[in-house]
Amino acid sequence: MNMKTCRRFAAPLAVIAALFCLSSAPAAAQIKFVYNQNEFIKMNPVIDIQDFTHANQPPSLGFLQCDTPVNSNSSDECFLPGDILEGISFTQSPDPDNNILLLGTDSRGSQNPPLVLTNNNFESNFVINFDPAVNNVGLNVGCAEVDGPCSTGVNVKIYGSSSILGFTTVSVTNDFDTFVGMMTSEPIVRVVLEPAGGTQQVRGVQTVYFGQTEPGAMPGGPGGSASIPTLSEWGMIAAAAGFAIIGAFYAVRRRKASA
Repeated sequence: MNMKTCRRFAAPLAVIAALFCLSSAPAAAQIKFVYNQNEFIKMNPVIDIQDFTHANQPPSLGFLQCDTPVNSNSSDECFLPGDILEGISFTQSPDPDNNILLLGTDSRGSQNPPLVLTNNNFESNFVINFDPAVNNVGLNVGCAEVDGPCSTGVNVKIYGSSSILGFTTVSVTNDFDTFVGMMTSEPIVRVVLEPAGGTQQVRGVQTVYFGQTEPGAMPGGPGGSASIPTLSEWGMIAAAAGFAIIGAFYAVRRRKASA
């Protein structure tokens, strides 16, 4: 094959190789966020609900320090075994061995509702772990600040077994009435609440909904939200378009040669 012929085929082959590389890119997780609690529950009627109403009552205007991780085996001044459901646990990062807090009503004048679970210092993140993994999670999220109400932003980050799947940012208050639900096509192993605004508050949850989403409610599933092609699907589409363009190019050249 002479150099002229090599140059003739080099560009089309490079295009084809690039398109195949794109088509082999890993698929991105598809996530549906729901900010209405009733809508989320309607989409997921069979679901576990974790609240802290069975916990020991914190002192008036105070709080209890809970050993971590808080889970179904917890046995301390906050919880007895079985107060927390199987499959869910609570801790904080970057110091997972530090205690987290169970707040009583209006803890330290923060005007919060009773029996909410938070991290114990401003800079740490509140972490919820799932084992086995789930594909839907709903949270009633809030914050607490000494001597008064709070209002801040919280980043809600969703993690799979090896990487982050996605995130959203919500505004929360001491009422713990901000709801955020998430449903994914990938298993969720951890949800992390990070500060997105001022750091003079702790953050946590009053209730957690978790479980397996019905197929019809999954992103892209029958009756669910519209499916968005993943990276690999876009690659296949681009590859098909590329082949069509290359085929048309050579068809034109053959017609010109015949003429």
